[in-house]
Amino acid sequence: VRAAEEHVVPAGIVASGASGAATKLHPCVVPAIEGFFRSISLGRRGGVDILQDILRLLSLWFSHFEDEKVEAAMREGFNNVEVESWLVVIPQLLARLKREGDLVCDLLMKIGLTHAQKLIYPLTVASKSDNEARCNAAMFVMRHLRHHFPDLV
Repeated sequence: VRAAEEHVVPAGIVASGASGAATKLHPCVVPAIEGFFRSISLGRRGGVDILQDILRLLSLWFSHFEDEKVEAAMREGFNNVEVESWLVVIPQLLARLKREGDLVCDLLMKIGLTHAQKLIYPLTVASKSDNEARCNAAMFVMRHLRHHFPDLV
């Protein structure tokens, strides 16, 4: 009986079904996101390797990216963590680049304001993608960088 209980989905968990219909968000997702941001922030100050926490945070974000509460928690967290924290996951962010002006674009533009040189080559590669949406989103970020750094971009 115990093993069967462990495989039961807790009440309140929401996942996209085959139909793509949105489901309820598990009540632990937003606090987990907030906890990861706190861990990342404290780790940066203490010189601790934070890559594992960042990757887990990204996994959580990308699993629940359509939820408004998740987006709000991510936006708040991005404002509380140093931009340098995200430099190690630029490839993962670019892999999720899908729409102009989405949260991934916002984060990449924020990174670009202080580390434009780190984004130029990866964005150039993304702008050559066969995926039109990714290409357009990469060009959107490049235009933003070009506006702020016309000599560099």
